[in-house]
Amino acid sequence: MPAPPPPRLSAESYSRHLGDVEFWAPYVRTVLERHGLGDRPLQSGFVGTFPTFLAGDVVVKLFGWFHSWRGCHAGELAAQEMLARRPDVPVPTLLGHGRLYDGPDSWPYLLTTRMAGQAWRDVRLDHAARVRVAGELGATMRVVHDIAPGERPGQGPLEGLGHPPALVESRDRLAVIRAGALDRHRTWRTLPAALVDQIPAYLCPPAPERFVHADLTADHIFVEDGSLAGVIDWGDATLTDPYYELAALHLDAFGLDKDLLRAFLDGYGWKVDEEFVRQAMSAALTHEFDVFATRSERVPAESFTSLADLATAIWDVGI
Repeated sequence: MPAPPPPRLSAESYSRHLGDVEFWAPYVRTVLERHGLGDRPLQSGFVGTFPTFLAGDVVVKLFGWFHSWRGCHAGELAAQEMLARRPDVPVPTLLGHGRLYDGPDSWPYLLTTRMAGQAWRDVRLDHAARVRVAGELGATMRVVHDIAPGERPGQGPLEGLGHPPALVESRDRLAVIRAGALDRHRTWRTLPAALVDQIPAYLCPPAPERFVHADLTADHIFVEDGSLAGVIDWGDATLTDPYYELAALHLDAFGLDKDLLRAFLDGYGWKVDEEFVRQAMSAALTHEFDVFATRSERVPAESFTSLADLATAIWDVGI
């Protein structure tokens, strides 16, 4: 069926309507009807960067307006197509994709299954159970990091993909975001100015790149019956320093709980050596998003006079 007229949104109206079911319902229903899924009750999904809605057991995610929509759509689609070849990585199943309109402002969409369980932020588990799930997540992310984009494990290059996994590789912006780290922190003002001034001298060279999710927040990790159910929202997936994966995970999802971080690292088989703290802190400092804005009050940055000491307080889990 034809889509309704394209949405015309200002920055203020985009933010206001992001989780508005009534506003986006005509567009979501267009996607559902195109894919033979009929009329279903709609509800808002997690309100993130792009309009995302739940329709029974499926999810519709629309990409447009926001400045990064092209890269996020291409990256998430490429990641989904790659991960579809890996049943050992629990992710939503890609059911379809397309574009609402022709032309440069096309509003592409993804249609996936709905992840079972609850987001890490909402699930209620005792500490021992959370440690166990953190270990399961570590083992899963090791599989993800070991994926070579553009290759089918044991079978050579992937073929016949409308959006080849090479698109994920082309989105590696590590050099650019590292170069802009100092300016971003001066703008954010989350860390004290005295610590921000130390960033250029503190940063160390990145580790060899891996395929990473890059946004493992408490809203993107799902748990069911006390076990890891899966990981959603692969729109920021890219090839980069694997330590970049730890930033949102530890400062957001884990709330700086070192028991959880240690369990993740053990489940992953991550080598924790004398360089670990600085590597992890460097990746967090160069992160595209202000991961320190969600830091736990367990480690108030204002009480530290050096980045090295703050890094130890956040990242030291022992060797």
